Amino acid sequence: MGVMDGYELLATLRRLHPGLPVLAFSAVTDTQQTEEWHQRGFAGHIAKPTSLKDLEVALSALGANEDEAAEPAQKAALEPGVAPSPQPGIEPQRAADFADSLDAQTRARYIAMLKEHLGTDLPRLSAIVERCDRLALRDWAHSAAGGFLIVGEPQFAAQCRELQNLCQGQEQWSEQMAGLAIVLHEGLRHHYGLDETSMH
Repeated sequence: MGVMDGYELLATLRRLHPGLPVLAFSAVTDTQQTEEWHQRGFAGHIAKPTSLKDLEVALSALGANEDEAAEPAQKAALEPGVAPSPQPGIEPQRAADFADSLDAQTRARYIAMLKEHLGTDLPRLSAIVERCDRLALRDWAHSAAGGFLIVGEPQFAAQCRELQNLCQGQEQWSEQMAGLAIVLHEGLRHHYGLDETSMH
């Protein structure tokens, strides 16, 4: 997201519409991330990619959960120190399952699209490292992880997730961040056959 990240959007929605349930929509849905979403106030999450039918099911389930939670939540609001429980996570489909379900032609098309995207995105990663921009690196890693999961490249998704966690866990730029980013950059460049002249 260009203007703000998902957490900033959630905080803004909480100020403007305190009772509005908000779902996280992301391809990265490991246990740690799911717990963090609940702690920050998301009502649940939907894994990318998802079909319109799965989205409909998730939203219907959220509506049903809201109805069931309304009465206990009202009672809890009357009791000092008692907060309503967060809604359970909604995960219609994992990105890894989606990648496995792709036929060879569709997967090849997705990989070609990713390779074309990396032609401009890897130079952006290099520029982020040169600027020592921790927050930009965190956002780049989060965004890239989803793409790698969708095309069935879990090793690169895991590297992105490690980099994202490192950027979130530290307050200052570190050589460890730079090192992991460079290793990822070079690994992607070699894996997808991108040389320096092909990147613009």
